[in-house]
Amino acid sequence: MQVQATVSKQQKREQSTAHIMDAALELFMTKGFHQTTVEEIAVKAGLAPATIYYYFGTKEKLAMAIGAHYLNDLTRYEMTIINQGESIRERIHHLVRHFFAWMHDHPLAGRFINSPDFFGLVESVGLPEPCHIPGEAITRLIEEGQALGEVRQLPAPLLSWAMRIPVDAALAIQGIPIGAPGGSPSTFDIAEMIWRAIRSDAAAIRDLGCGLARPQP
Repeated sequence: MQVQATVSKQQKREQSTAHIMDAALELFMTKGFHQTTVEEIAVKAGLAPATIYYYFGTKEKLAMAIGAHYLNDLTRYEMTIINQGESIRERIHHLVRHFFAWMHDHPLAGRFINSPDFFGLVESVGLPEPCHIPGEAITRLIEEGQALGEVRQLPAPLLSWAMRIPVDAALAIQGIPIGAPGGSPSTFDIAEMIWRAIRSDAAAIRDLGCGLARPQP
């Protein structure tokens, strides 16, 4: 009986925190983080404000818990991709496809973890542990590519920044799905832009006789 009661209590906690995080995320992205109150989150979640303070302590810690949850979710699959045996170029294509598919499936979360409010909170409060960020997978992939002679011998942060440029440009096109005719580029084109930005001269020469097949729409 005690084991069942413990499981039931844990399930209730998980359900309550999930409701709170969903409600808070929606309000943060419609009203803004600073304009949203704990009382409004509680009403939307159908819980008492005291419950939010009990589970999270402050609104800032609640926002950080939301960010950490989605960052870990986004990064989990990326870490499996970089450990696969495919070429660096092929893994970049997998990473780009996964990233935009994730953003499509989690539009509010994707906007939140890329918002100025969240970046400001990370600087002032810091992310809770454990929390993984997508940059970890990118750095490991760059370092492996450099060891193989496929990626330019430049500092990893600089190359990571170069990889972000086409992704950020695509995200900045509001209201146009990735790959839409006449709109933003396809995930294949974005991945190729990234690869050309970071590949070594030797890899560029090799690519002349070894292209990747563009997937059929």
